Amino acid sequence: MTKQRYFSLILILGALTALGPFSIDMYLPGFPAIALDLHTTGALVALSLSSFFVGISAGQLLYGPLLDRFGRKPPCCWGWRFT
Repeated sequence: MTKQRYFSLILILGALTALGPFSIDMYLPGFPAIALDLHTTGALVALSLSSFFVGISAGQLLYGPLLDRFGRKPPCCWGWRFT
């Protein structure tokens, strides 16, 4: 791997890592506007954030042991077929 490709890979992986927290930080200040637009309460809008974290944690609990057992490629290819 050349130095240029290695540096590009580091930048891409860093951007992907920062995307999740950045999107949550952009979403939180919009809770009142989302609640107003959807004619609901802020508490119900907060449930969408809770469900996001439940989904992320369930995915980690599922894929973590599978990746330890079979390696990275087979579980990811299996998951890709069902998306």
